[in-house]
Amino acid sequence: MSDIVLDTQAIPSTPAAGKGILFLESGGKRATLRDDSGKTYTMLGGVLNQNTADVVANAADTYLTGSGLTVPTGLTLQVGTVMKWRFVMTKTGAGVASPVWTVRIGTAGTTADAAILTFTQVAAQTAAVDTGIVDIVAVLRNVGAAGILAGGLSMLHVLAATGFSTLTENVMQATSAGFVTTTAGLIAGVSVNPGAAGVWTHQVIQSEMLNI
Repeated sequence: MSDIVLDTQAIPSTPAAGKGILFLESGGKRATLRDDSGKTYTMLGGVLNQNTADVVANAADTYLTGSGLTVPTGLTLQVGTVMKWRFVMTKTGAGVASPVWTVRIGTAGTTADAAILTFTQVAAQTAAVDTGIVDIVAVLRNVGAAGILAGGLSMLHVLAATGFSTLTENVMQATSAGFVTTTAGLIAGVSVNPGAAGVWTHQVIQSEMLNI
């Protein structure tokens, strides 16, 4: 049996036409390919994150632990970078506001990061215990000083017209204003505000960044 051992390194220069470079990026120590167009592809699952304990959002905008996706050292967001989040949660028998989900990008990994996409739920909650699931997917359309992120959110829940929403399914779309994509160490994550009296417990948070 043979082993291949790679030293970590910064992102290499773009290779010549018809060639690619496989390297171990120095930040997350992930196998990465750079092609002859200058694009990088993090291999073996991209950038991943998840929660390891329940995350509670209690009537205030709360950055969801496990949602933060950090751009590896030496790499940057690129055209076609995809960000995905899945949340499985329950609510108490309180809270009647329309919740607000926010995709945030910055270097803090907290609610101090800039709000890039904002999704205000189509229909409000009701004061009933419920279980729901939210999926968010976003695609970066361009990069630089005025990057644009387009995204969508879908929410399903158990109760037909009470609990998390008076609708069984909510679907929302948003497109960002321009923002700087080239800052080193950017973190893309999600916060949620359940609204006054809303108490949500997130049992599962699964996060993924692809094409980075």
